[in-house]
Amino acid sequence: MNEMEKAVQRINFTIKYPDFKGRGTFALLKIVHYKDGTKKAETLTNDRFKSLNHEWENSKQTENKRDELLRLAKEIRTEVHRSQQIRDGKVRLVKHIDNQKVLADFVAERIEDRKIVNPKGHEQDFTRAVLVIDRENLSLKTATRKELQKAVNKIDRNNIHRRVCSRLNSLLSFIGRRERLEAAEYNEVPTIFTEAEFLNLVENLEINSEFLEFKEDIKNLFFTLFYTGIRIGEAFAVFGKRQKDVKTGRQFNLLDGTQLAVYSQMLKDSKKITSTKTGKERVAYVIQNNFHRIQAWADLDRATKEKLRKIEFSYLIKKAGRVTFPKDSEKQNLKAHDCRHSYAVHLLNSGVSISLIAKSLGNSVLVCEKYYLGYALKEEGIQMIHQMMSQPKLKRVS
Repeated sequence: MNEMEKAVQRINFTIKYPDFKGRGTFALLKIVHYKDGTKKAETLTNDRFKSLNHEWENSKQTENKRDELLRLAKEIRTEVHRSQQIRDGKVRLVKHIDNQKVLADFVAERIEDRKIVNPKGHEQDFTRAVLVIDRENLSLKTATRKELQKAVNKIDRNNIHRRVCSRLNSLLSFIGRRERLEAAEYNEVPTIFTEAEFLNLVENLEINSEFLEFKEDIKNLFFTLFYTGIRIGEAFAVFGKRQKDVKTGRQFNLLDGTQLAVYSQMLKDSKKITSTKTGKERVAYVIQNNFHRIQAWADLDRATKEKLRKIEFSYLIKKAGRVTFPKDSEKQNLKAHDCRHSYAVHLLNSGVSISLIAKSLGNSVLVCEKYYLGYALKEEGIQMIHQMMSQPKLKRVS
């Protein structure tokens, strides 16, 4: 490995496509990011992209045709990226022949033959789980439950441990084994940031050049997450007027002053409108601070929201967290979902009852008590409640 290869931080692949403004062809770019902060881009020669361009040049060149070919281009990019990761040693292939067979049969019968929104994502999820035991040279068919459990228990991250156990249990059940691996208890501690910290965080968002023109819209999305507590998929289904999805007939979420009626969510990969995560409708309370930002997000058209839906927002907020909290390791690995946790604690510290917070979030009271009551009497919360108690009348959410 030469010095230049040692300096490589990561390699990404991006697609250029006809935009009806000047660019008229599809192209696949390989972008090499170096550890010194520089990067280098080169256009790859790819026969399949040549075929796409040939088909495009000989078509009527409508937006529908462009989008159809773009989907194929994205599939090619995914394959090229995966091949690069394998070459770099970042992706391990399942080697044990028993595990290969079980995984292949499971994917064919339980994933490919069913109408799953993101089949590739599901396949990769199960593959990652199998790799946990594959690196120990254990077979799903012959290894004892104790051996499998020991391999899984080497995972130190609670959420990954639970996911791997769930996937491996599905595979064991698929081949007729009754043994079940025990997942670690769910003990994830939410990361909480205050309103002042949130405002600094939003200002430190670094938007990719592809979406730079939507910077304010992306900020408005985060304001919506923080001040309403809804999930990110639900935020993409928020609009300012009552309307329904033409394809499914499902009602969109409606922003109406201090209330946000939550009926649905927009899935990331398909942009399909489905029911909420719990399948239940609810009304969420809208904190009125920076309400114009939330209203602006609700007024944003669906086409733009669908375009922004593919962004990895947790990656965006994690990068902003590292800038905003350079000395706080807990807040350097933020997720977009932490806006929801912070909303709950913000209400709790303002004197709102846990039962009302649970209703707004669509969670049970027990879940909210488990995750949020521990934050109720922090110094900041005591000061906020003291301020409210000092006022003539304590305002509560009703």
